[in-house]
Amino acid sequence: LAVDVYNDKIRHLLEPASLPWADRIQFHRINIKHDSRLEGLIKMADLTINLAAICTPADYNTRPLDTIYSNFIDALPVVKYCSENNKRIIHFSTCEVYGKTIGCFLPKDSPLRQDPAYYVLKEDASPCIFGPIEKQRWSYACAKQLIE
Repeated sequence: LAVDVYNDKIRHLLEPASLPWADRIQFHRINIKHDSRLEGLIKMADLTINLAAICTPADYNTRPLDTIYSNFIDALPVVKYCSENNKRIIHFSTCEVYGKTIGCFLPKDSPLRQDPAYYVLKEDASPCIFGPIEKQRWSYACAKQLIE
C-alpha cells in the first residue's frame, strides 16, 4: 500500500500495468489527514509506504508549522494503525533528519576534520545535532525524527 495525495513520485513504478510488480503495489490517492479509508487500507496491506510529506526546503522556511503537521502530526495515524494491526511501515525522509555532524563545529584547520568519525553520519551511532531554533528549516528534521 502506498499513500499520498499525488502519485507523481512513483508513477514510473505504477505504469504500465504490465510491470512485473504491478500487482504487488496499490497506490491510493488519499489525504492521510482526514480520510476514513486509511485504517481499512492499512489493515488489508502487508506493508504501508507513507509518501505524504512536505519535503521542500523552501517550504520548511516559509511554512514551518505546516511542515511539522504534515511530517509528524498528520502521519501519526499511519503509524498508529500500522502498530495496532502489526503491519510494517516505511517512512521516507532526507539526510537532513540526521542533523549536523560534530565536524561542522570543529575549527577549519583542526586535524580531527580528517577523521571520518567526526563528519560521517551513522543513523544508529551519530549524535543528533540540529541547528539553532531560529532557523525554521529544522522543523522538517525535528518532525521526521519524531515520526521515525
